[in-house]
Amino acid sequence: MGRPAWLTLAYAARDAGDEQRAAAILREAASEGYPEALVRLAMMIWPEQESVADELVANAEAQVRDEDFDTHFALHQAYSLGIQGMAPGAKRPESAMARYQLRAGKAFRHLKVAAELDAHPRLRFSVGVHYWHGLNGVEKDDAEAEYWLSQAARSLEHDIVKAYRKFSRERSRKSRQSEA
Repeated sequence: MGRPAWLTLAYAARDAGDEQRAAAILREAASEGYPEALVRLAMMIWPEQESVADELVANAEAQVRDEDFDTHFALHQAYSLGIQGMAPGAKRPESAMARYQLRAGKAFRHLKVAAELDAHPRLRFSVGVHYWHGLNGVEKDDAEAEYWLSQAARSLEHDIVKAYRKFSRERSRKSRQSEA
């Protein structure tokens, strides 16, 4: 499935230097029930309008449906970019590390949902790598890593298969060491 027409139009307006038109297109799409448009608008105005971007992402977060791949993936991108997604009046974590951990947790949660909804091998690989290496606050979990990496490796993409084999070798070696 391709990019929605409203997003294509908004990106074309932005690329032509008409950010006001792009923002208007995204706001209209959001008013028609596309929470992804809120996230795309937030990413367009961040970091110059950080608090507005945070509020837009918080609104999208409140509206996203479980089965909405596009919004989950956009939220993953927004949190990975650095947008906090804090609603007005919400207590913001004081330390930079706490803010990072909050964002990273939200980014991973949306990445995982997107990977569950779409069998794209790169999404599944990314989830598996998070579990394998314990990235971004995700606890290492060999069983979860095995599941996601094996799913991704079914694509037969060379680099994914190579990484899955490396993971399998490491897991076998750890298993043998624990038995000894």
